[in-house]
Amino acid sequence: MLATIIEDICDEYDAFSSYSWVATTYPIGLSISQPFSGQLTNLMGRRYGLVLCLSVLAVGQLLCGLAPRLSVFLLGRIVQGLGAGCIGTITAFVETDLVSMRKRALIEGIGNITYGVTLALGGVYGGGVANAIGWKWAFRIQVPFIILDIAMVAFYLNIPQGKSRPIRRPVDYVGMVALLVVIILFQFGMNAGGSAFAWNSAAVLTTLILAALGFLAFLFWEFYKAENPHIPVRALLQRTVAASQLSSFFSNFGNTSIMYYVPVYLEVLGHSPGQSGLRFVPLALCFALGSFAAGFFAKITAKYYYINF
Repeated sequence: MLATIIEDICDEYDAFSSYSWVATTYPIGLSISQPFSGQLTNLMGRRYGLVLCLSVLAVGQLLCGLAPRLSVFLLGRIVQGLGAGCIGTITAFVETDLVSMRKRALIEGIGNITYGVTLALGGVYGGGVANAIGWKWAFRIQVPFIILDIAMVAFYLNIPQGKSRPIRRPVDYVGMVALLVVIILFQFGMNAGGSAFAWNSAAVLTTLILAALGFLAFLFWEFYKAENPHIPVRALLQRTVAASQLSSFFSNFGNTSIMYYVPVYLEVLGHSPGQSGLRFVPLALCFALGSFAAGFFAKITAKYYYINF
């Protein structure tokens, strides 16, 4: 959705120099909250953890839909990411609670069909709403559906009590804040370099150096000081986990580039946001069908390794 209306957003706020911020503030919130999802379910349980995250997502949607200036919109995008990051992960926890390992890949594939269809419709929806009544309504219209989702989770989600019961463990607030600061510093340096400042300017170099030092400090804290680390760095060093994370990194690298910069190219060619959205439908449908096919193959063969080739 955002990919097809980002041009309109930058136009309204006269903020083309902040184009990458509009695109990446959501992943900033996502990257902070996603590691926290396990600790959140320890504190609140699966059901109420989801209710809280959906509520945060609704607040972020409202901030984006009502934002009078760019700073408020970017805050809304971060809040959206904070809510959405935990939603995806906690949903995966619920899936492991309710679905056997043999069937899990197929269920995940069916879920990704829904995701793929929504992804296909998202570009058309965003572009169509922007053309008809303005891009802010693309965010506002979603709020009632999120509220409905909150009600469904609160009243109908049925998880075995032993798996949903809260477990009291200390929260690594230091690690959480440190990671947020590091990501923002790095993002600022990468965004400002070559646009607002030269790459060898003091502002860019200082920001990137501080981000590197902060990241080293974050790793030291997570390795040696945190009682319940925000990110279990030692787990990331395991071969299987590390390989999956690198795969995710590179696939998202390419996907983000396509999703946010191809619409700019299309609009330069004269296509409207709605027309740009239509051109993303094949990509989304292939994602959905490919995911279902992989899940079906895993279910009937009980093998996961070879699918990655």
